[in-house]
This record gives sequence, structure tokens and C-alpha cells, in this order.
Amino acid sequence: MEVTKGKFEDVDIQDVVKKVHDADIEIIANYLFGLTGDTFESMQKTLDLSLELCTIAWNAYAVMDLPGSGLYKKAIEKGLKLPDDYAGYSFYYYNTKPLPTEQLSPAEILKFRDQAFTTYHTHKPFLDKIRIKYG
Repeated sequence: MEVTKGKFEDVDIQDVVKKVHDADIEIIANYLFGLTGDTFESMQKTLDLSLELCTIAWNAYAVMDLPGSGLYKKAIEKGLKLPDDYAGYSFYYYNTKPLPTEQLSPAEILKFRDQAFTTYHTHKPFLDKIRIKYG
């Protein structure tokens, strides 16, 4: 099983989100950072798309090799250092240890995710949307 950055080749995601927003339906969007092949540039493209879509709620996660998953089995096969305890698999635990990519360390992925959170939640169009919707 290969997990890679998703592509919307058959779907115009911007058009879909616009139609949903035009119907006065809000979207909770979830994004993954640290997928196989991710680089700073590809993660930035994901963040840029999220800013463009400007959904009412935004979550981002680092890719984790959760026990029992295909990613976990691959991590073992590759000899990657796995978390010492289950807390290390928690998405927001202080000692979370996501998977590295070919170009990014777990620390770089977490730093990007955390900075992306701040970037999104201080983005003026997002703040304006919240102000208009909820006062």
C-alpha cells in the first residue's frame, strides 16, 4: 500500500467547495502533511490550497505510522525508529513522532504543521469569514 499526496484529477475541488459554500453549508477540512514524497514545496501547496478554499474549520495532521496500519508495517520493514509508547502516536502529544519523508524529518513536518495552523487561523479572509458568520 502506497500513501501519496492526493490529486484531484477528476474533481475540481475549488468548484466543489464553492458550490457547497454557495448552498450555505460549511466545511470542516482536514489536511495531511508528511505523506510519501512530501517536500516543503508540496506541503506549502497544500497549505496554499487550504487558504484558497477558506473553510470554516481547518485541521492538519502529520502522517503517523499507527500500529496495525500498512504504514506501520512498512516502517518496521525499513527499520525506522518507532515511538517508545502509545503516547508517541498521539497526533498532538509533545513527543509525537510522525513518519519522515525522503526529504523531511519528523521535526520538520511537525514544525510545518504547527506553523500552518497559525498561518491559517490568522489569515484575514478566514478571520473575516468567522466574523461575518458568527459576529
